Amino acid sequence: MNVKSEVKPEDEDVKIPLPPLDPEDGSFDLDTAGLENRVWLVRLPKFLVDKWSHLDEHTNKRLGQVLIKENTAPGEKQKVSLRLSDTPENSEIPHEYELDIVKEVVNNTFVFTEKEQKKDKDKDKAKEDTTSAASSSGAGKVTKPSAFPFARTIPKKTALAGRVIHECTVVPSLKDANYKKVIQKRKERLQQPPAARVTLLNDLPGVVASSNAPNLRGTGSQSHFMKAQKKDIKLDGKAVRIERSALLDILFKLFEEYPYWSLKGLKERTKQPEVYLREVLDSMAVLNKSGPYAMKYSLQQEYKQLSNSGAAQEEDEADDDDDDVEMETVL
Repeated sequence: MNVKSEVKPEDEDVKIPLPPLDPEDGSFDLDTAGLENRVWLVRLPKFLVDKWSHLDEHTNKRLGQVLIKENTAPGEKQKVSLRLSDTPENSEIPHEYELDIVKEVVNNTFVFTEKEQKKDKDKDKAKEDTTSAASSSGAGKVTKPSAFPFARTIPKKTALAGRVIHECTVVPSLKDANYKKVIQKRKERLQQPPAARVTLLNDLPGVVASSNAPNLRGTGSQSHFMKAQKKDIKLDGKAVRIERSALLDILFKLFEEYPYWSLKGLKERTKQPEVYLREVLDSMAVLNKSGPYAMKYSLQQEYKQLSNSGAAQEEDEADDDDDDVEMETVL
């Protein structure tokens, strides 16, 4: 007996009409005139970003200037610094910064700018007016869209601003007088008492909840002779990164105790990842390759001079002042 198998033909793919392209629409045009512009990608401290984010970009104020030391010896790292302008906006923050070049060669990193065109704003407003008028006239009528909305891959008025050639990090200079104010405010925030916390009796270890008396979590339907104490949550040996400025403060204090440190000793005292610790150490310390302190870190020469001058100044002030005056070392 032959059974005739019938196969239902599949429906043809539903063709969705594409939106027509406007020949006058320049949204798909990418301006590459700035391809030859060389840009530095700089990471700024948070307090400096907060200050500059409130400035009006249309005022064209001069925020500061970048100073590059010329005639650098072969093999010596080029010294670059940032000096802010003396304006009322910068009165409470440091003016001198060290610009550390983290990556001298950066590949395949570009900067783009986006700006919405005025005619596109008018089109969007006209669409909103048309949609609101149609919804008010055809109340209760459900209509299906003729096509799915399409997102444009390139935003309006997109331009290539430049190519990133250096990646840098800005660190406040220890020689700046206003840096002391920033450190003092940071210490005051850390010394503030923690907010009050409310702890329920059921959350205390060793407290037995009665089965007859009501509690805050509901009726006590279960009797507990003993409540197990919660185990402390411990990290599985992983170090948590702290802010770069906070790590610099810790490292400078450690080098005040002992002038030479091994990487293992600094890692145990700072509790920081080794790769991150090496990166910060390269900006303020030197690894001795030979001599009695081989494979140990010591401060760079300029930081040693600053530390010695600060210690001498503190000794002079201690001789002049009374014994009950509290002295504080600020890095």
